[in-house]
Amino acid sequence: YPTNEFPASVQEYIDFTAVTDTSPEIQLKVNELISGVTDYFTAIATLTKFVSFYLEYNPLYAPLSTPASEVYEQQGGVCDEFSSLLISMMRNAGIPARFVSGFAYTNTGERTCTNFGPHSWVEVYVPDYGWIQIDPTYKEFFGVDAGHVPLYESNDAGTNIINASIVYLYSSFSIDSPAFDIELMDYSFAEQQLNFDIDMLPYDEVGEGDYVLFNVSIENPYNEWVLDSLYLTKTADMELVYNNNSIPVILPPNSVSNYYFMFLTPSNIDCPLSSCIFSYPFVFTLASGGYEEFNLTINPDINVPDYSQSYLQQISGGAKQYYKNLVISSKSITPAVVVDTEPFLSFDVQNTGNMKIENLTVSINYDNIHYSENIGDLFISQTYLFNKSLSLPSTTGVVNVNSTVSADNVSVSFIKSFTIVGAAPFNFRVSGISEYTTAGDYVLNLAFSSIPSDFINADIRILINGQEIVNQPYYFSKSEFELAKDYFSYGNNTVTAIIQYNTASGDSYMAQDSLIVNSRIDLTIWQQIVQFFNAIIDLFKLLLY
Repeated sequence: YPTNEFPASVQEYIDFTAVTDTSPEIQLKVNELISGVTDYFTAIATLTKFVSFYLEYNPLYAPLSTPASEVYEQQGGVCDEFSSLLISMMRNAGIPARFVSGFAYTNTGERTCTNFGPHSWVEVYVPDYGWIQIDPTYKEFFGVDAGHVPLYESNDAGTNIINASIVYLYSSFSIDSPAFDIELMDYSFAEQQLNFDIDMLPYDEVGEGDYVLFNVSIENPYNEWVLDSLYLTKTADMELVYNNNSIPVILPPNSVSNYYFMFLTPSNIDCPLSSCIFSYPFVFTLASGGYEEFNLTINPDINVPDYSQSYLQQISGGAKQYYKNLVISSKSITPAVVVDTEPFLSFDVQNTGNMKIENLTVSINYDNIHYSENIGDLFISQTYLFNKSLSLPSTTGVVNVNSTVSADNVSVSFIKSFTIVGAAPFNFRVSGISEYTTAGDYVLNLAFSSIPSDFINADIRILINGQEIVNQPYYFSKSEFELAKDYFSYGNNTVTAIIQYNTASGDSYMAQDSLIVNSRIDLTIWQQIVQFFNAIIDLFKLLLY
């Protein structure tokens, strides 16, 4: 392609007519669409797909034979207009094309075996293959279904063999159509088995308002060209932002072709519970009979980065670099522990690459202690919270903990330290009211059986429900702390005070104590609403299980 070598019998189907005319705008669009195309099938598919989705079906055109140049400007019509514009664009591309009139089965009205109506479609000529039927109105790209009954081929829509009398008034019309007596005499099927697979980015699970790229890979195992149509079935709220629900498929001999579809997932999905997972089905079907199903999982709690530009680059043939990358954040470890207690290590690990990372392993090493755990897979942008209580080594003093998260060829490490100290040689107690109902600050009292005389510095940490609210130097003369009520949750709260000090001789000691405080501070109206709905959700969970 292109070529000017056609049989004499098809030469008339290259010339323009009064109905299948042309215009500078049509010529420019054809040049734009097939620039760089080097084979007939791709040129035919590209032009057919454009006409199929460029024009809007409009029955107001039914009584007329509108020239292709007007159809292109008005962007609407019925089957005659779809066919006329496609023939014009084919001829602009140097491809012989002709008008076919006949009858086609329709799904309008009552479904019966005689539910046929007047219809028109197109035949295009391909050297060494002959005439190929295309229906741009029904979006059948290579070959038409058995519901098409061709009666006449002509140069344009001005010669239509069908005797259709249409009276168009207030959207009413009548068609004089023959009845059909159908008898099934014999049948046979020619099987065409194409292999196809679906890959999705960013893999199996996304969130709300995220872009998703489907790569439909179709394999032709035969030693000849295969021409087909691919149809997509999906839910209405899954927005298709690239490609169409029906596309032509062109497969060279013994080849694999990729067809891309990009979607935008719904936003603000209504979730009646505190956490929801939604499944959206997709079905890809070939006109030749093969199909593939896929379920997309949407988790509203997941936030996936916008990769739409890189997806478009991949679709256009640009090289997209896929990489794995991990980032560790929120690293924490219990800074000091006394003998016979365990430090607590926690961190977040996030997949900041653009592909899923599988079989992640966490390895922890310190003072001849080795620990390893497989934490599974991480999708794009997903974060995993790792928590681990660490066994104490036999040594004392500062312990360096080396943590590594790895999978295949990606790895990230960090070091955090904790100190093993001795238990303080005195009794330490915290106290306060157990029922916290007043509007003022909570008063936490500290008491010591004795005060160390040899300390040179000390620090105090106070935590409420694990959240550190005080971290400051401490002097043993201070015996109470006022804690703001905003730090307390409604119900039981754990309040912990930790004092660590160093002596002149270089030794380190630590004292720790906790108490439970039942907070009954009046809730705000919004807190009461949240508490009410949480109770309802808990009730539903009990009923379900």
